[in-house]
Amino acid sequence: MKKITVFITMILSISIVVFAATKSYGNKDIIAKLDGQPITKEVLKQYVKDLNLPKQYKKMLKNEKGLKKLTDFYISRKLLLDYAEKNNFKDSHFVKQHMMSENQSEESILISAVLSKEVNDKITVLPEEIDARLKETHSQDRKNAYFELMSLKRQKKFNEFIAKLKKEHKIEYY
Repeated sequence: MKKITVFITMILSISIVVFAATKSYGNKDIIAKLDGQPITKEVLKQYVKDLNLPKQYKKMLKNEKGLKKLTDFYISRKLLLDYAEKNNFKDSHFVKQHMMSENQSEESILISAVLSKEVNDKITVLPEEIDARLKETHSQDRKNAYFELMSLKRQKKFNEFIAKLKKEHKIEYY
């Protein structure tokens, strides 16, 4: 009987430890994991602080919906930087040129280089598309129609690229 009690106590203890380990990390709630690495509220607070993000991002830390959105931003940034590293963007002409002429962080320049190559450089707007947009919006401003289409296409291509990167990684939300 004593062996059974000890065995049950051991199983319960292990279950509690395993459960706690999947839900917390250093007594901080885990919001998500990226390739097994925990993303906690503390990590996101530091992310907002390090990037000196506007107050609206600090407000996101205060509710579940905001935390999820901020986590997505954090993960996207990490994936873009990982992509830049794996594809040697550091040595690209774009990065070297911008490192000398701009007062931006290396990470920001790397992300800009990736987005330039993988998103912006893959977008074209044809005259027929501008004409269709003008009809659709009942406008005559070709320049504005062009920029609207570029913006829509850029957002779509960005979302597709991030979705592709996410498929290459294990992302878990809690």
